Amino acid sequence: MQLLKEKVQQNQSDDQVDWIYGVANFSVQELCKIALDGNEKSARGLLLIIESSLDALDSMCHKNPEFFEAMARKKLYWPAYISNLSENKKRNENLLRILNVGKDSGLNISGKQPDWNAVETEIALMLFRTLKVIGRLRLPEDKNQLFQRTPMPPLTRQNYKEWFNEAWPYYIERHGKDYENKKQFSHYWKNNAYKGKSNARALIRDAIKKKIRQAFRSIAPKSS
Repeated sequence: MQLLKEKVQQNQSDDQVDWIYGVANFSVQELCKIALDGNEKSARGLLLIIESSLDALDSMCHKNPEFFEAMARKKLYWPAYISNLSENKKRNENLLRILNVGKDSGLNISGKQPDWNAVETEIALMLFRTLKVIGRLRLPEDKNQLFQRTPMPPLTRQNYKEWFNEAWPYYIERHGKDYENKKQFSHYWKNNAYKGKSNARALIRDAIKKKIRQAFRSIAPKSS
């Protein structure tokens, strides 16, 4: 450990920082695995590491918000202490403000928000994130060329159906055509509106699809 400390003090180049990050990240991930297996000592050690790291992160965020704002603007969450202390709540609210957390996430994070715990909203958010990464599939103009992927336009309350139509085949591919049988949709089958109906399965499938499509609209920014 002393050799590591001396090495860091002697060289703080970008390569050295990358190496330190790699070692630290690997160590923490291994500690997490052991803790998740039920090891209490590693769980407590993980807590101590997080506490000391959060102290430093909080100080840096308030002192040099420009270090983190670009990343924070694209994130929905930011690591910070939670507490019943009113002063801590104010500090976290200020942190959200100075870092502009989520402002460039492309999602509805102001005023009345969607029910983020609703299964349909969770699916829409998952599909939104997927399309942000993989884009949309487009046929090449030349048949000898490979399929092309192009970025999706920003999600709005005008083009949410376009997003849904692009995302739905991906969802079917990943989860199967019999998605209505998934446990997360079991509450549909308990709904009296479908009981005794000969076409209950078709009605439930349509209802699920419609609610996920509507969820795309609810997660879109209001200004759009």
